Amino acid sequence: VDWAEFEEMIRNCESLVFDSWDSEYRGFKQILNMLNQKKQEKISMTAITFEHKLLQERLNEVFSFRRQHDKLQEVVRKVLLQKNKEMDEDDLDDLAIKEITQAYSHFLSIDVIDLSKEGVENWENARKAYDLRV
Repeated sequence: VDWAEFEEMIRNCESLVFDSWDSEYRGFKQILNMLNQKKQEKISMTAITFEHKLLQERLNEVFSFRRQHDKLQEVVRKVLLQKNKEMDEDDLDDLAIKEITQAYSHFLSIDVIDLSKEGVENWENARKAYDLRV
């Protein structure tokens, strides 16, 4: 998926899912507060942990990583083209761009939104492998 399409998907997910959830949750808390004012019995929402927040954090990590990866690829491409004016874009794929692309390939074999223990390990291992390669 190219960067523009990826960015649009993440932004849509953010606005359609997470922002909607936060808005609805705020409304729910207001209703609880009104009910608490009318009743002597208090209902507390402070101890609730929402699982979607972990997914939101991971998507933010993936988004940041992908943005950095694409910027790195773009900068390397520009530097190589300026340094070697006689090269065309196809020749760049045989140089550092190929290394960056191969480093990124570690992420293609994992589910980046898997939040299980194994999924977290896979994400961290892919990040380490990418960093070592780049």
